[in-house]
This record gives sequence, structure tokens and C-alpha cells, in this order.
Amino acid sequence: MLGLYMQKSWVILNLTALLLSLLYIFAAPILRLIGQTESISKAAGIFSIWMIPQLFVYAFNFPMAKFLQAQSKMMVMALVAGLALVMHVVLSWLLMLKLGWGLVGAAVVVNKSWIFIDVAQFLYIISGTCGLAWAGFSWKAFHHLWGFVRLSLASAIMLCLEVWYFMALILFAGYLKDAEISVDALSICMNIPGWTVMVSNGLMQL
Repeated sequence: MLGLYMQKSWVILNLTALLLSLLYIFAAPILRLIGQTESISKAAGIFSIWMIPQLFVYAFNFPMAKFLQAQSKMMVMALVAGLALVMHVVLSWLLMLKLGWGLVGAAVVVNKSWIFIDVAQFLYIISGTCGLAWAGFSWKAFHHLWGFVRLSLASAIMLCLEVWYFMALILFAGYLKDAEISVDALSICMNIPGWTVMVSNGLMQL
């Protein structure tokens, strides 16, 4: 059933990503509508468009991560993440600093890193190393999807609320004087607790 649950999650999360992509497409006018500056709205709109692939990459990644965690395949995930980190650093230097792609370069790097993780994990899953947990693709993944959604809805709301109150701070910074500098500074500062939280998040996955 692990493989079947993973496939159900893929279907639900990709449909959700399809709906959320509309927010990414219209990010610039939405930000202008709520009073953000033109420069911030324009930059965020461009970045959002280029980050649309990440929505679908995440939709495939998280079910695979839980699938592997349920079988204690942690070292494989750590190895893949380590290789992705090296690739991420090299591409960030090349595209953002050397070639000067800026925000577009950042989006491309993030997308490529997560695509690498997805492909590596998927190849590992279908290689036969997961035994009966992966029995191939099945049409049963499309059955009783609403019950599966209801099961995960509460945790989805909890996680959204947990992240949104951090993201709201960055959004409110756009209303301050010298908004560009305020958003830049707060975004950098928010990365620091983000790094520290990764330690506890990693331990929670055990």
C-alpha cells in the first residue's frame, strides 16, 4: 500500500499545484493590488513565473520522501541531498554570479536541484531496492481520492498556518519605508532561523 499511497499523493498534490500555479502567474498584479511597490511586485512576478516548475517538483518529492522514510531509507536520501547541495552551489555561482542571471538564475538553480533530487529518488525506488513497497503504477491511485484528501487536510492547514506567519512578516516589510531594503534585509534574517529549524526538522523525520 505504500506505493499506492505515494501515487495517490502525487495525483492530489499535482492537482493542487496546478491550481496554485495561477497565484504564481498573477503574482505581480496581486502584489500591486495589495499595495506593494512596483519594483517589488515586478521582481516577485518574474521570480514567481520561473518558480512554477518547483510546485510540481515538490508535488512529486514529498510523497517520495515519506515513502523512503517509512522504509528507513534515510542514508539514500541524505546522499542524494548531499549531491544536490554540491550541484546547487556550483550552479548558483555560475548562473547568478558568473553569468549574471540574477533572480531568474536563482529560480533555475532551485528548479534544477529539486528535479535532480526527484529523478534520483524515483530511479532508486523503481530499481527494485524497495521490494514489495513498489509494485509499479496502478489505476487504483485514482480511486477514493476525496477520502485521502480529508485525511491530510488538517495537517495541510496546520503546516500552512505555521509557515504563513513567517512569510507575512516579509510581506508587511514591503509596506515600510525603503521597502526594497527592508524586504532584502528581512529575507536574509529569515534564512537564519530557517537554517536552524532544519536541524529539528531533520530529527523529526527519524
